[in-house]
Amino acid sequence: MGIEQITELLPVPEKTTESAVSDWYSISAALQCEFPSDYKLFISTYGTGVIGGFLWILNPFSSNSNLNLEKALYFRHAYQQMKEKFPTDYAREVDTFLPWGVTDNGDSLVWLIEGENPNIWQVAIFSSDQANEEKSGLTMSDFLVALLEKKVRSSILPLQFLEAEKLFVPL
Repeated sequence: MGIEQITELLPVPEKTTESAVSDWYSISAALQCEFPSDYKLFISTYGTGVIGGFLWILNPFSSNSNLNLEKALYFRHAYQQMKEKFPTDYAREVDTFLPWGVTDNGDSLVWLIEGENPNIWQVAIFSSDQANEEKSGLTMSDFLVALLEKKVRSSILPLQFLEAEKLFVPL
C-alpha cells in the first residue's frame, strides 16, 4: 500500500498549504534519523492539515509551531521528563519513537524506530499522557489506509472518529 491508495480514499484538496517540500536532509539531521518515504510523499501531496477534523499530521516544514518539527521535539522532551519522574510507567527510550501526528485529544501517533530502514517502521498510538501505547503493526501508509477504511480498532482513539467519514482539510 502507498500514497496511491491513500489518495483514492482521502481526496487531495484543490489547494494545499506547505506541500512544497525542499530540505528533508536538514530536518533529518536535526532529529538524527531519516523519515519514511510514504511520509515524505504524504507531506508533499497533502501539506499541512487535519484528517477528519481530529488527526493533525505533523509537517516539519510548517510555519505553525504546533504542527512542525518543534512539536515533535516537544513530545520527545515531555516524554523524557515524564520518564525521569515515573520510570516504570515510561519504559520506552526517547530515541525509539518519532511523532508524526497528534489528535485534538492530545494523543500522538508515532513511528517506533526499530532498525535502520524507516520504511518499515510501525505506527503506535500514545495516549495523551503518553503512558499508554498501542502498537498497530502497520507502516504509516498501511495505518492510514486502515483508518480510512474504518478498520483501525483502538482504546485510545475515540470510536466516533474511527467510524466517521474522513476528509483532509488543509490548514
